[in-house]
Amino acid sequence: DYCKKTPLSKPPSTWNPEQTIRMTYTYKVTQGKPQSGLSPAVSLFQKGMDTYQKSVEQAIPIMQSAVDADPKLLIARTYLGAMLNEVKRDQEAAEQYREILKLEPNDEEVKFGLAKTYYTYNDILALKEVVAHIPQSSPHYTEANNLLLQKLSAKTPAQQQQQQAQ
Repeated sequence: DYCKKTPLSKPPSTWNPEQTIRMTYTYKVTQGKPQSGLSPAVSLFQKGMDTYQKSVEQAIPIMQSAVDADPKLLIARTYLGAMLNEVKRDQEAAEQYREILKLEPNDEEVKFGLAKTYYTYNDILALKEVVAHIPQSSPHYTEANNLLLQKLSAKTPAQQQQQQAQ
């Protein structure tokens, strides 16, 4: 394992989950391994992260190549999911998060990322399922439940029209 996942910090209270956010990720290569000593997947991951600083659209295929080279390089999958979310390719992002959870079923950060993804593309049943698997002790429990409550209390277009007609 050359890479260590850096935990993301809690979003501000003014955070809107539907707002596009440009994220900067940091990563660490342990013990200063020389570039030539890295696996092809890790080299592609680094190239994807460097490219992401310039263009998320150009970084996605590179990060996908890193995942293809090593499907168990979870940091690459995590960042690929975040990049896909950023460009509104939420169903593809959800697939990356689900693959991570097959290998790391207790990863609360990924569960929360998946919850935000389901929230964005209005899959209320899937959102409810993933929120049910976030433990109450998780720092994401309240936020994930708030996402679910927002979706459950949202009015359908028909309900909105009916209210406007009154």
